[in-house]
Amino acid sequence: MNGPGISYQEQDGSGTRGWTRQLADLYGVAFAGPPWRETHADVLRFLRRFAWQSTVPTFRCILAVADDELLGACYGYSLTGPFPPDEPFYQQLLTQIDAGLIDRHLRGTYEIAELMVHPDAQRHGVGTTLLTDMLTNCRQAWLCVHRDSHARRLYERAGFRHLAPLTAARNQPLDLMTWTAAT
Repeated sequence: MNGPGISYQEQDGSGTRGWTRQLADLYGVAFAGPPWRETHADVLRFLRRFAWQSTVPTFRCILAVADDELLGACYGYSLTGPFPPDEPFYQQLLTQIDAGLIDRHLRGTYEIAELMVHPDAQRHGVGTTLLTDMLTNCRQAWLCVHRDSHARRLYERAGFRHLAPLTAARNQPLDLMTWTAAT
């Protein structure tokens, strides 16, 4: 599936917002199964997050597209100031993770906010290509992943290392992971 029929397109926030409907559909199918089991309400929360995330000046997205169909997406950004106070995820980070770890490993570091691949395109190199392209020109990055997710192995192979456990909404066990580029 990771072949000549797939194009990888880099977009800024404005360009990515043109794919909002397709991103919502992809999010819904990519995270419908275990361990996430995302619901329609979760897709609506994703859309709310994406609406502000895509306005962050450092926002960048890589899209995997074949025959005008969105097969995958990976996006992220770097927040240099305080975490948004009205975003529950960041408030969970602030209450569960040591402030020193946050300052040393997260603030001002590139956050991989989402990596999603359509189930039919999974295990064909699409996620690896999206992540590799996203990490190009990054010195450091971080992300959170469900402990039982198959994507965890993808991140470990890419060089991400466990930093701390985190409990997300609905008591989902996450791992906060960080990555540093080889020097």
